[in-house]
Amino acid sequence: MTIRHDRDALIIVDQQLDFQPGGALAVPEGDVIVEGINRIAGLFTEVVLTQDHHPPGHVSFASSYAHRAPFTAVTLDELRGGGVELSESAAFSLDDLRAYLEEARGNQQMLWPDHCVIGGDGESLDPRLDVSRATHIARKGYRPHADSYSAFRENDGITTGLAECLMAKGIERVFVVGLAGDYCVLYTATDAADSGLEVIYLEDLTRFVGSPAGSRERAMEELAELGITIGTSGDLPVGSGRR
Repeated sequence: MTIRHDRDALIIVDQQLDFQPGGALAVPEGDVIVEGINRIAGLFTEVVLTQDHHPPGHVSFASSYAHRAPFTAVTLDELRGGGVELSESAAFSLDDLRAYLEEARGNQQMLWPDHCVIGGDGESLDPRLDVSRATHIARKGYRPHADSYSAFRENDGITTGLAECLMAKGIERVFVVGLAGDYCVLYTATDAADSGLEVIYLEDLTRFVGSPAGSRERAMEELAELGITIGTSGDLPVGSGRR
């Protein structure tokens, strides 16, 4: 597979300390892909880094709700039925939550441990990642009442402007890697395709949360249904370097 320096971009998704082993929301083996990402980054002229960038009391934190545990979900139906109670730490109101869930994917929000809190150590990129390659850094999920898995579009459909930025530079194809393959990498890939970009999802350079059970398999099915190419870093001409 030939890399077109003036038409291709690499998107490295959320390679942050909180998603590494020992982090607040550790992705199994999330640390083992860094070397491979660094190895291919030199092939690209355009390299985008993304970061979860959440305020305290964010809508995705289980701690923002009363009697809720991480890896469960809050749904619009529950909220309408009066079954959702916020904790004192929540930085949003029930009205904010209702408006968000009405637009969110599946009308629900998965709940996670507090992670990638603005100013916290866990928000930082893995220090082993070669950030010297980056031409753009996209921070997402910074609104208290809205989560953002995708680098292109927040979960309520609000655009981040990344597609427009890349297209203005002549980018036509993106390669996506990073964490996690069943959430932020998946939705970055699907939203890139929806924006009109060709997408290559490098499966060997991502790892998966795996919650709920079967999320990895469902992610692969969704990519296939959308015609997104699933490849590996072995398909790339590693060693040719970038211009």
